[in-house]
Amino acid sequence: MKNTKPDSFDTSLPPQPVSFMAALRFWAKLGFVSFGGPAGQIAVMHQELVERRRWISERRFLDSYMH
Repeated sequence: MKNTKPDSFDTSLPPQPVSFMAALRFWAKLGFVSFGGPAGQIAVMHQELVERRRWISERRFLDSYMH
């Protein structure tokens, strides 16, 4: 079985490919755990998308909130 959790959060590694169903499950989970308002959601998205799952890079994540 493939281990999907990295040992450390190395954000210099390239983003990993993601299936539609994996993305759908993540966004559904985020919708259900929306307490904390936008700041809480942004923190959850960063931890999950950049650090844990590595679906997008740190630069891309930050760029999406700077524009």
